[in-house]
Order: sequence, then structure tokens, then C-alpha cells
Amino acid sequence: MLKTFARTGQSGADQTLMLRRLGEFGDVVRSMDNKMDTMLQHFSANVSVGELSLPGDLLLPLDTQEDLALLDNSLRQDKELQERFLRFFWQSNVGGTYKTTVWRMLQSTFSNHLSINTTWTGVGDKACFRDMFLKTIVQRAIRKNPATQDATDEAVQVNVTRYLKGASDREGGKRRRTAERDPQPTP
Repeated sequence: MLKTFARTGQSGADQTLMLRRLGEFGDVVRSMDNKMDTMLQHFSANVSVGELSLPGDLLLPLDTQEDLALLDNSLRQDKELQERFLRFFWQSNVGGTYKTTVWRMLQSTFSNHLSINTTWTGVGDKACFRDMFLKTIVQRAIRKNPATQDATDEAVQVNVTRYLKGASDREGGKRRRTAERDPQPTP
């Protein structure tokens, strides 16, 4: 590129400015790429379940512990539903790290409200993910993904736990709690 500058007869300051602008352009492109990834993750989380046909009146993402229990019981009993759910998870979550794969699966299944009311161990009145059949489906789906096929049960547990623990900070929760704790002075 410097040879091109030399042939055009541009000054060093002009060359520096152009290189800086190219760097800024690269930053903008990377930012847009990150935003596109975020949008794709959002759309995959809200993907239509189409042929999944859940039992009863259930719609994904689930919002209540009762809906979660109904889905889990249905998954335990219906092998065909298990396979359809595996296919749904696999199709909407191909690629990525353990974390992104687990988070996308949970995001497409749990509303943020339900995530707040679910933990790995089910402390208090919260749902217990560890004992759900859905955990087995998530593990199987992760292992179908070529990028995460060597995932251990512990890796899945760590990422599910992180996802559930962080639910209260998503969708403006952290900002709302900070605003309640530190109210802005009025002028």
C-alpha cells in the first residue's frame, strides 16, 4: 500500500490520515459484523418451531415453571418429541463455542423470566435444571454440533449455570437495580 502512496505523490500526513481512516473503516466493519452475529443469535433464539408442535398450548420460549414441567414430562415420555426437539436445537444452533451453543439453546427455550426462576440445583422455589430431561436433550444436541461434539457434562453444567445466573442482569435488570440503588439527583 505504501508503494501506491509513493506513486500518487501524496504527503506523509495525507498517507497517515488515509491509513487512520482505513483503520477506522475496519473497526466499523468489525462492529457491524458483531452486530450481525448478535442479530442472528437473536433471530435463532426466536426461531419458529414449525413442525415441533409442542404439547398443549405451549409456545417457545417458555415463561412459567408449569410450562417447563409440562414440556419436560412430555420429553420424558415421547421419543418422537425428543428427536424433533433435538433437530430443532441442532438446526437453530449450529456452530459456536460451548457457551454460545448452550446459551442459544436456552434462550430459544426459556424466557428471561423463567431463566430467573430456574437454577442448576433448584434452590428455593426455583426449577431444578439438573434433574430435567431437558438437560439430557441439551447435552445430546450439543454433542451433535461438530464444533462442540467433545463437550463434557461438566462443560454443559458450567455454561447452563452461567446462563441462568446471569438472567437477572439481562433485559435491563442490572441497569434498573443500579438506578434504584443510586438515584440521579434532580437539578
